[in-house]
Amino acid sequence: MTTSLMTWDPWRELAGIRREIDRMFNEAFVSTGRPLRNLPFDLFETPDEVVAKVALPGVRADDVDLSVEQGVLHIRGQFPAFEEDPDKAAPTWHYRGLWQGQFALDVALPAEVRAEDATASMNDGILEIHLPKAEWARRRRIEVKVNA
Repeated sequence: MTTSLMTWDPWRELAGIRREIDRMFNEAFVSTGRPLRNLPFDLFETPDEVVAKVALPGVRADDVDLSVEQGVLHIRGQFPAFEEDPDKAAPTWHYRGLWQGQFALDVALPAEVRAEDATASMNDGILEIHLPKAEWARRRRIEVKVNA
């Protein structure tokens, strides 16, 4: 009678557990059902306008909704979802880092703007929004006179 002993490798067991935990975290953070809110963006102002740039890779301009209300720029939209081919087996995900699903970003504007004159364009995955400042919100130089 021959008996063989197999050595136990705890690291192999832990590696399997870690893969499973990684999979659960990736799935949890990709499809939460809540809008994604941590989009990379820039916001700056010039003497005449406030400009916002938002990175929205893969998003079509038609899938973006912009509005300004009470000094806040609201950006809403939808990242395209990964579509599985029903004729093929479901993929085994090892990492999911591309955004998908709804996004929402609310940005407090640093100056009063004329929303009715705002313009927006999308180029190479960057949404650029130009918001002209209201006349009264623009910086004006005040001359100091000397009383003689």
